[in-house]
Amino acid sequence: MSADNYLFLDRKAKKVYHCTASCVCSHKRHCLKCQKTSLVGTAKTLEGALKLAEKAEKEAEANGYLIEYGISLDLWCK
Repeated sequence: MSADNYLFLDRKAKKVYHCTASCVCSHKRHCLKCQKTSLVGTAKTLEGALKLAEKAEKEAEANGYLIEYGISLDLWCK
């Protein structure tokens, strides 16, 4: 079974989100905002946001939860 997810690091807002990799939007063709499933957190700097994303990925793995597609700087869906 596939985890079908990734972490999105929003460079401008310095926020990290859990995202679904498969296209999930039903109200608009490829509305990428719908890919965001939950906010991991917000940082004050881009470097802080990257550390937050890396920490979230490691914590997920430690809890037996796979972040299948890693950390992305772009929202996307397949």
